[in-house]
Amino acid sequence: MCIVSIVEKDLITMKYKRNVILDYFHTFFRSFNVTQAMWLIFLFNRGFSIFEIALFEGVFHITSVLFEIPTGAIADMFGRKTSRIIGVLSYFIYIAIILSADSFGFVALGFVFCALSYVFESGAAEAIVYDTLIELEEEDSFMKFMGKKEVIFQVSSFVSMLVGGTIALINYDMNFYVTGGFFFVALIMILFM
Repeated sequence: MCIVSIVEKDLITMKYKRNVILDYFHTFFRSFNVTQAMWLIFLFNRGFSIFEIALFEGVFHITSVLFEIPTGAIADMFGRKTSRIIGVLSYFIYIAIILSADSFGFVALGFVFCALSYVFESGAAEAIVYDTLIELEEEDSFMKFMGKKEVIFQVSSFVSMLVGGTIALINYDMNFYVTGGFFFVALIMILFM
């Protein structure tokens, strides 16, 4: 009986440690967004004015502010994992809209989903790992975890901008497909948490 409980405890510990590793991978793949430096040029080439593009950015930020607290409540009620899954799915909707949009209203709707993607991830990501560290009795290592996660984010973002520029030389639409692929892998990381 004692050996069984030790084995069970070790399995649970491994499961929780896996969450931390999966979150690092999720951060890398989600941050590998090759549209970061290209979406502005993409929309300009689609015929939208700089003023309209600035309004899209405004829609993104207003949506982010308005939905930060409600999405946090959803994460608390339905789970942080669910919140993160909704965030990735919202980004897929954004990609679908942005690739097919030809009107101001439709593109603005796309930016609403883009913002929702970020606010569903915001807070839920850190909370799920903090909860994991509590279970492992390692919550003191949270700042160390956040530091590593920031390095992963910065490296992934930097490399993705270089890759995105190269892809854009071929085709701007391709940037969104590639980003969708990386977000799909990020989704898989969440599903295994």
